[in-house]
Amino acid sequence: PEEVLPIVAKLDLDLPQQSALNNLKSAIELLHQCQSKIPNLKSHIHLDLSLIQTFDYYTGIVFEVVSSSKSGQRVLGQGGRYDQLLGLFDPQGQNSPGIGFCLNIEDLHQVLLTEGQLPTETPASDWLVVAQTPEASAAAFAYARKLRESTHLVRVEIDLESRETEEAAREYARARRIAQIAWVNAEGLPTIETVN
Repeated sequence: PEEVLPIVAKLDLDLPQQSALNNLKSAIELLHQCQSKIPNLKSHIHLDLSLIQTFDYYTGIVFEVVSSSKSGQRVLGQGGRYDQLLGLFDPQGQNSPGIGFCLNIEDLHQVLLTEGQLPTETPASDWLVVAQTPEASAAAFAYARKLRESTHLVRVEIDLESRETEEAAREYARARRIAQIAWVNAEGLPTIETVN
């Protein structure tokens, strides 16, 4: 930006173009402020005025997040500004400005893997919620949601396998290092069991 913006500012810009340039300067300034508040963040902003997205619904700034790592450069995500997109889907055609992005999960995974940033094992869940009967499935999902909405981070799994015996569910919980099982009946009442 330090090289590109002064060159663009010297161009003969009309009022909308000058406004767009000022908005771009403000956005870059805001990014620099955010970067300075995040410790150990190593990032660089490259301003490429030739960058275009192939989607024609973008109406303003577009961006890409690119990683330079041992495995080479990879686009981890991209997005941009759109002001008319939501009106295409609204029954009354009302627009709302927005900005959106997507993450390229496979590229992100490859970079994290190469950099050794992925955990070596999945953390154990805290709860296994089991519907005692097929009729109790909805109640089991409701109870799992209640557990997840607690004030502390709680990892909850729901037994979707409908294991043939209670002992099979216990074995699964032991193998996954799950501390507690909630056996939920059709009325939504749980019976809590601590797994050894």
